[in-house]
Amino acid sequence: MKISGSNSYKSLAIISVAFIAFAFYCYQPFALWFQNDDFTHILLSKQGKLFQHNSFRPVCDLSVMLDYYLWGTNAWGYHLTNLVLHTLCSSLVFLLTSRLFKLILLYTSIPLAFICSVFFFVYSFHCEAVFWILGRSAILGAIFSFLFLLIFLQKEQTAWSVIGYSISFMLALLSYESSWSLLLIAPLLIKLSKEIKFKTYKKHLYVLLLLFVLYLASRWMRTGEIAGEYEAGNLLHPHFIKLISNFATLVFRGFMPAYKEAVIILYIAFLIILAFVVNVFYRCDKRLARYICFMFLVSLLPYLSLGIAANTTEGERFLYLPSFFICLLFCFAMAIAPLKKYAAVFCMIVFIAHSIQLYINARNYRLAGNIAKLTLTELAKCKEYQEIQIESLPQEQLGAFIFREGLINPVALLYPQLKTTMIKVLSVRNEMEPLHNTYHVKYERSQADSGTAKFIFTDTALIIYK
Repeated sequence: MKISGSNSYKSLAIISVAFIAFAFYCYQPFALWFQNDDFTHILLSKQGKLFQHNSFRPVCDLSVMLDYYLWGTNAWGYHLTNLVLHTLCSSLVFLLTSRLFKLILLYTSIPLAFICSVFFFVYSFHCEAVFWILGRSAILGAIFSFLFLLIFLQKEQTAWSVIGYSISFMLALLSYESSWSLLLIAPLLIKLSKEIKFKTYKKHLYVLLLLFVLYLASRWMRTGEIAGEYEAGNLLHPHFIKLISNFATLVFRGFMPAYKEAVIILYIAFLIILAFVVNVFYRCDKRLARYICFMFLVSLLPYLSLGIAANTTEGERFLYLPSFFICLLFCFAMAIAPLKKYAAVFCMIVFIAHSIQLYINARNYRLAGNIAKLTLTELAKCKEYQEIQIESLPQEQLGAFIFREGLINPVALLYPQLKTTMIKVLSVRNEMEPLHNTYHVKYERSQADSGTAKFIFTDTALIIYK
């Protein structure tokens, strides 16, 4: 059943432009600032260092280094790069979805491929990857993973295409560990294809395996380990209950927003969408449903040890690549199920739900950046003081990091003339107690020694005693 010419899909494609515009408003670079690890890695990039903090993501390190030479300490430039990368990745989703429709359903549906790319662009659980500068490693990993699949999934491979998919695969590996799942996802897509014979692709799968072994060897020689305590602590010292819990939360968060921030009506909307799609899709094509769901589960495996927060946006960068299979699930459901008549209404519900959640998450990241900017601006005004005491230093805003790593690197990057030894952090703020919009500064006269300034963070204001 060809549905690419359906008026409902054409109308939905036009309506989708409004949601794209709204998403651009939420993603706008000028409303964001530096946060937490950004200061550390930009400072290292300024010094020309790759493989930062013993990581093996040189593509991301190079991108931050290039950004520093382009933008210096102008935060909006780094966020503009993230937005450009996210837009590019969403465009690749359109091309890859078109290719998969042709390989699996034997026809091309431009409207549905467009809807899939729009869904990926507005998908509200991409916030950490887009709003956090260092989150771009997940975007870069996805870009090269999608590029690899586009080149790899062809009826016939030439010498040039082998070179192309090999380079893309290696760049994906050197960007983010999410690409490890391609070793299973690629053969699964070949098995699902009706145009590619699996037997003829065995030698190409061996090429991928060889490249992965070379990557692991290089990683070992450079870092001295395949995976460290941070990435694989629960695997190196098996904690099975924790691993099961992590995996269940990752699956749950792929479809549901952070529980603490979810408006109850919005939460119910997400549940209805999920139940409806899975029910209809599974009834129509069990094999296709199983394969896509299995690929989604496989794509989560690289994050099994790390897990994801259930009540904040922390760890949502882990969902960046896996979310493609959720978007694909929805679009294939509309293509093969009797949803043609209701597709526009269904997609409107999906887009509205994610747009609302995207706005909520954007607000948290903007506030986190504003707090960081406000704090450092006020610190710079206190350079004549012998000591600056800080109480209840905020760590994060519902997953949007602020000063979890302290103030040494932020000060060293932005105000090197300010001595970090004069800054004393006396206490930190509970991460689960969010700060309120709008946040402002209150000045009070200090009763203590005039050589000491005191910063106290409350729910609504930074109180500075001078």
